[in-house]
Amino acid sequence: MEFPVRPAKLERFMDDQAVLARIAPNPAVAQMHRDLERYYREQLDQALRLI
Repeated sequence: MEFPVRPAKLERFMDDQAVLARIAPNPAVAQMHRDLERYYREQLDQALRLI
């Protein structure tokens, strides 16, 4: 099955957002990165269910 974005890439995006949240210059930016991390985690969960 071909995915628009491979699960490994989604996992990398998720990890990147976690790091960016930790080094964010202010709480609002950190929250944005945590929200993106959550979004990528949801996408990864859905992709893994299809396998």
